[in-house]
Amino acid sequence: MKTGSFHYLNECKNCHYKNDQITPIGSTAAQLNKKYSAIKSSQNQLDRFEELGLIDLPNSHTELPKLPVWDDPQTGSVTERAKAYLYANCAHCHNVEGSAKNSGLYLTYLEQDDRKRGIFKPPVAAGKGSGDFEYDIVPGHPEKSILIYRMKNNDPAIRMPEIGRVIEHTEGIELIQNYIKSLAVN
Repeated sequence: MKTGSFHYLNECKNCHYKNDQITPIGSTAAQLNKKYSAIKSSQNQLDRFEELGLIDLPNSHTELPKLPVWDDPQTGSVTERAKAYLYANCAHCHNVEGSAKNSGLYLTYLEQDDRKRGIFKPPVAAGKGSGDFEYDIVPGHPEKSILIYRMKNNDPAIRMPEIGRVIEHTEGIELIQNYIKSLAVN
């Protein structure tokens, strides 16, 4: 192992650590179960991967789960697409087995508990990443939400995701802001 490799191993563990071991992360079948524009035609990604011999589908793709496409309003509501975006970009760490499990913020697509999804949830382990805001998500107020603060920030000690980006994803932030604005205040 080269000098400095330990640092990179620790960075990898930030996202790839699950159940006390390093595991691969990537797309799920539900995320890939959609049409995409191939070289010659538009077809379902799972069907294309099976055609290429990359996977064996146990069933037809129509019998498999399917998530909305975050940037395609025809595939779901703002809430559904925001949950799909957070699932794809955050849930590999923010789940009950992930490296951010200590935060109590779980962004898996099927998480039903609003507080675990961040709504009126105070930060547990954010440190200066909280930006002195009170909650991860304040319904109706993205400007008061830690989630948006961290998505917009480029300081390595604050930004989310922590690694793998150097600029903010403006379209993703806009979707999450619209989602937070759409939440009913109870």
